[in-house]
Amino acid sequence: GMENLGPDAVMMGGIEENSDIPAGMEFVPASVPDGEFPFQVAASSKGGDFEIEIKPFCMSFEDYFAAFAPGANPSLKVSP
Repeated sequence: GMENLGPDAVMMGGIEENSDIPAGMEFVPASVPDGEFPFQVAASSKGGDFEIEIKPFCMSFEDYFAAFAPGANPSLKVSP
């Protein structure tokens, strides 16, 4: 959900999905994970949604890209 940024906050832009990941960007698992998100999906199901909140690293708005590391199951997808 959206946080209350205060009455004087200036909002610019918004969420725009862009599938053009910059050349050379690698998605490598961290050596120390931030957490684990176990889930189960039946092989006979049509899938499901699993929402994970990603907190920003900086104290401002920033572009980010999300993907799964090499070796992840190809059926997994990510979107904002």
